[in-house]
Amino acid sequence: MDLQSLFAEKRKLVDDRIYTRLSPDFEKLEAKEVIKYMFRIGGKRLRPILLLMCNRALGGQEEKAMDGAASVELIHAASLIFDDILDKDKTRRRFLTTHIMFSDEEAISTGLFLASKGVQILSEYREERVMRMISDALVDISKGEVLDVLFRDNLNLENYISIANMKTASLFSASAGIGGILAGGKEDEIDAFLNFGRLIGIAFQIQDDILDLAGGDKESPLKGLNLSTLNGPMKPPVGLTGHNPAINDPVLARGDNPIDYAQGLSRGYVNKAKRELDSLNPRNEVLPLHELANFILTRKE
Repeated sequence: MDLQSLFAEKRKLVDDRIYTRLSPDFEKLEAKEVIKYMFRIGGKRLRPILLLMCNRALGGQEEKAMDGAASVELIHAASLIFDDILDKDKTRRRFLTTHIMFSDEEAISTGLFLASKGVQILSEYREERVMRMISDALVDISKGEVLDVLFRDNLNLENYISIANMKTASLFSASAGIGGILAGGKEDEIDAFLNFGRLIGIAFQIQDDILDLAGGDKESPLKGLNLSTLNGPMKPPVGLTGHNPAINDPVLARGDNPIDYAQGLSRGYVNKAKRELDSLNPRNEVLPLHELANFILTRKE
């Protein structure tokens, strides 16, 4: 399977749906230029693609799931705006962040609109479990931002994983779970997707920080971790659910420097994520999800 071709194909479909759903608001929305800028400057659309892949794995109809895919990307885009403001970041993906390109006020108002629009679109499914998943993810993202601020100058490994779990992995998990629900999945299948999404989400954030640190970013949270406390078993992050007892096994990682250790930690979460898929019925098309997990571990940007 050519993941890059899949990314390009699904990204276009997701972006088209985003613009279709937002177009009625564009004429009366002052922030439309900010929104267009946000979606023009990049991103692989991994969360909506994960939703579509999980939906397909259970035999779901892509057209039915497309509004859900657009919604999680709108919510993700909003979270990036707020995260950049809190972190005082000036660039993202080598482009100026929205609050630098425009203003704090325009960025904040745009973020509020995108998040609320994403929730509004999801509500049209009239599915209680979908709304519960996205509301839990929004609460977790907010809690993660709070912890990120509180522990910025005193970061240990468990705090680091907890922040990654809430700020990043919660929306990966919700995306996977919603994809399963929209396909009519059984509870155990949805649980497996929720766990799979959360685990690859943690791995994704670790890999993001590895790339930042390797690129010379002095603000990478990995730079501040105390290496003497790293080697050995790591407690699992909060928020994991499901039937598989192996999910509670600690991840073991070792390394002589933060990058080596973090790579081992990321690999551990990806391996656990792929084991979650073992519980699914063989009829499910899970191989693409394995490839997505491997991509998250090996990506270079």
